[in-house]
Amino acid sequence: MSHNAVEQLRFPTGKGEAVLTDRLRLPACSATQGQKGPDPELDVAFCFEAPEMATGTDQVVGLGLVSVSLIIFTYYTVWVILLPFIDSQHVIHKYFLPRAYAVAIPLATGLLLLLFVGLFITYVMLRNQKVTKKVQ
Repeated sequence: MSHNAVEQLRFPTGKGEAVLTDRLRLPACSATQGQKGPDPELDVAFCFEAPEMATGTDQVVGLGLVSVSLIIFTYYTVWVILLPFIDSQHVIHKYFLPRAYAVAIPLATGLLLLLFVGLFITYVMLRNQKVTKKVQ
């Protein structure tokens, strides 16, 4: 592309028309879309929307998930790493399952996770295949 002649590619968007040249120009931002800010590396103006704050319910659920994960991690770490160094007659051993389960439970959980991921992928692929057949 020469510096004198600027080749342009125009394509419609939902908010007007965007123009692709040697620099990308996006449609102008409206007041409801957010602020327009420059990108110093690309010398391009872009629109970005202000992030939405998490609701109180989202924060409580997030805190609960983090708390449960932290409890499980701490329990498993003590069970697998610290317990072998503590005398087997100590009272703390009654709060933990036998060591054989330290391998069996994560293995079973991982296999179930892989099963559900595989089922989900199969379901999505079959559903998309049906939609494709209906279109044709």
